[in-house]
Amino acid sequence: MSKLTIFLARHSQKLALAFGTLAIGITYGCQPYYEVCCRWSLVQHKANGETRPSDRILRAFDEVCGEFGLSEKQKAQLDIFLMGGDQPVALGSLVSKGYAFIGLPACAFYSDTSEIPTDALDFYTPHFPYGPFSVPGQRRLELMVLPDDALRFLIARELLRLGACTADGASLLASARSNSVFTMTGIIGSLYAAYQVAYVLNRRFELPLRWMFSSRLMLYMGISLVALLCQWQVMLAWRRHNCLRVDEIVASLNESFLRGGVAYYTWRLRLNQFWHEHILRYRSAALGSKKTESTVDVLTAYQDEQRQAGLLKQENAEVGETAPGASSSDTGYFLPRVDRVVEQTDTSAWPVDTDRPMHSGQFQYSINPRTSSCGNERWAGDGEPPGFGLTALLSLGRIAPPMAWFFGLFCYPATSHTRLQLLEAKLERWEKRRSQTAPRTA
Repeated sequence: MSKLTIFLARHSQKLALAFGTLAIGITYGCQPYYEVCCRWSLVQHKANGETRPSDRILRAFDEVCGEFGLSEKQKAQLDIFLMGGDQPVALGSLVSKGYAFIGLPACAFYSDTSEIPTDALDFYTPHFPYGPFSVPGQRRLELMVLPDDALRFLIARELLRLGACTADGASLLASARSNSVFTMTGIIGSLYAAYQVAYVLNRRFELPLRWMFSSRLMLYMGISLVALLCQWQVMLAWRRHNCLRVDEIVASLNESFLRGGVAYYTWRLRLNQFWHEHILRYRSAALGSKKTESTVDVLTAYQDEQRQAGLLKQENAEVGETAPGASSSDTGYFLPRVDRVVEQTDTSAWPVDTDRPMHSGQFQYSINPRTSSCGNERWAGDGEPPGFGLTALLSLGRIAPPMAWFFGLFCYPATSHTRLQLLEAKLERWEKRRSQTAPRTA
């Protein structure tokens, strides 16, 4: 045996503890920089820079701050930004040094469908070959508007995730930054525990003398995977508890936030269902097509929709109604003039370019959708921040379907349907209690 091998054998425990402690220290030190990088990668950009929050968002934030005991320092520490995706996110902490970020979906910017610019929604593209006056287009525009009470609920929920306290002193046990550090610490700790188990097995059964290196390597990998799976289960239970707890705290503020929570999760389920149906339909069309390049005729799509809008205008004019798009000032949409007449095409047969990621309100799937057909999240609850680990890999679709099915047996996030049911039950109890107290006061 070489001197290096003898040194490693004698001091392996000290080295393992030192490397584990060093990894935890690096994780804690790099966490604020990681949050800034996440914010930079998630923010929505336009031609001249970032998309700034609208007056609607700022007014909602001021209303929500009245229910929280935020100091001026904490307000200055907080940064609200708009994301290209449809998933909210909370990064950082309001109870420690550094920035705190709240990422809101782009639909929080708009209060009415007439405010939505059609060039921002990828109409008439291979990923969404419809226009704003088509049935899918109108449904998408409708889902791009987040109700006011739902927006206030969402902002209050993300403030709690950052460690803010309500006026009554209610808060979560850990902020978003602490949860992220706990996750990485758990991964490092589980690997250290797996090493300790392997160390004991080596000393107790003299595995280096009896087993081949390849067999021992398989054993060590199996022990590590079991340790990581146990850590993953603990973190899933902790995240589920946090999701349900934060909804309970926000809903307890007043009736407006409770109804806002019901409105938000109703909207969330509808949005998830819409994109799930759309993405799977066009992914199957892409897989069934022999072509890999998009053959969508944008000119044809414009012409078809103008023809359909004209027919609808004539039909509604006969019964004395105003057709959609009859007045551009009412709708805010402007379809360009198309002079070339082409034959009607079947848009359902358009191939999709599979080389580019699919847009689903800007969240992307590689293999496995992150939502089910009924709109429930499969891997991570709504609003859980991005990070490292098995949950992130599953959410991004980077794991093969057989393995995703296996891990799905152990995954039980706080789905939007579960959270909606709990809030509806709370609202029903509140209304029942109010109806019982009303006759007494009368």
